[in-house]
Amino acid sequence: MEHMLALIDSPDKGDRDAIRIAETRFRYNLDLIQERTGYSKEKIGDMTVAVWVKMRDDYGKKVGLLEFMESARRSLITTNTKYEEVIAFMATYIISQ
Repeated sequence: MEHMLALIDSPDKGDRDAIRIAETRFRYNLDLIQERTGYSKEKIGDMTVAVWVKMRDDYGKKVGLLEFMESARRSLITTNTKYEEVIAFMATYIISQ
């Protein structure tokens, strides 16, 4: 899952070093979100990408996928809220800006 997320987020699909670094960062975030929620990495990735694509395609908001997931993870750790609610709130906030 982390490889797929890194590829989705990468502006340069040929930059293997950047993709490896992004994979590591996605893995770290996925692990922590999975630990907190009990959701599979696939479910976390699918939910995150779905909201991210909607922001980008329907509202023209350009936010990095990794940046979005890292912000969601930080918010999740400091609140007692479901992950899907965290990303929905974040998307609503970003869209309103």
